[in-house]
Amino acid sequence: AIAKKAKPAKPQTAQKGGKAGGKKKKQQVKFSIDCSRPQEDGILSSSDFEKYLHERIKVNGKTGNLGNLVTIERNKAKIQVTSDIPFSKRYLKYLTKKYLKKNNLRDWLRVVSTSKEMWDSISFYIAFVYNYFIFSYNFINIGAMKCGVRQYRRVTSSYRIVGGNKARVGDYPWQVFLLKNGRLHCGGSIIDRTWVLTAAHCIQGVSKRFEILAGTHYWNNRDRMGSLHTITGKVSHPHFSMSNFVGDIALLKVSPAFLYKQGSRSGKGAVGPVCLPDSGQKFNVSSAIVSGAGTIREHGPISSYMKSARISILKNNYCQRAYRSRPYFQSSTMICAGNPNGGTDSCQVICYLKRKY
Repeated sequence: AIAKKAKPAKPQTAQKGGKAGGKKKKQQVKFSIDCSRPQEDGILSSSDFEKYLHERIKVNGKTGNLGNLVTIERNKAKIQVTSDIPFSKRYLKYLTKKYLKKNNLRDWLRVVSTSKEMWDSISFYIAFVYNYFIFSYNFINIGAMKCGVRQYRRVTSSYRIVGGNKARVGDYPWQVFLLKNGRLHCGGSIIDRTWVLTAAHCIQGVSKRFEILAGTHYWNNRDRMGSLHTITGKVSHPHFSMSNFVGDIALLKVSPAFLYKQGSRSGKGAVGPVCLPDSGQKFNVSSAIVSGAGTIREHGPISSYMKSARISILKNNYCQRAYRSRPYFQSSTMICAGNPNGGTDSCQVICYLKRKY
């Protein structure tokens, strides 16, 4: 909850207990962007606050434009905004009391998204250093970013089915590469800030030689936009079998946590989670998307860039006939998908439903 409105009076210099010269208490502000009664809480719109920051304020003959002085620094799950301003520490406290407690900086910072649903809760504090002011906020709800959102348009029917096509940068921010000794081993999908969903057969024998690469279009990190994450834990489906690939699903825990971000205008560096279906959820779709860095053609070399393709969702009896000699397909736990003519294949698929993947 946000602090109650305070009158914009001049700051008091008296210390705690009425004694002067004592140590001042550290300023701290906490609020939630999902307040039930935002008008009562007195949260101003971020556009109003941005306008205020860009106003030229004169104090003791000094003029400053805060909006043009602010820079953003990213460090894992923390984003810090610092600025060198020509105002006294005392006046900064007055500005904070009058303005900053009533504003959320979500839209103004434009770090990841302008969508309100991006975070459920943000902890916000302001620390004062002489002639500096620092905004710093931490993500409280690690799963709060809206899942299944692409940087660009959804895949259209113009995508080539057989053989796949080079994916657009930013199309699949949840796609990661599982590397072994720096070489491509498998793919995976971000489902949480510290968890990756992958195939169980991919993590057999996983050790310190394995890493997760996220936020890049190339498994060799050619664009230098990717971030490497070590694997700190793994969980395979308890009924997984290499003989028939039943339960071929697994989770990898990574460190450091993924930093969700929209990336550049071109989509470079985008990182975000894919949605997980609810238990028992039904999908009435005729096609799905596969993505990853696979072979360019059957038995051919591995592509250095991310690829994607649309494949058809087929009736279960098609796969039952195709695998009748080998008990690979189980309709209770598997989806029959692919192309009757062959050419495109992958372990997991994603579906587009209600404007999300």
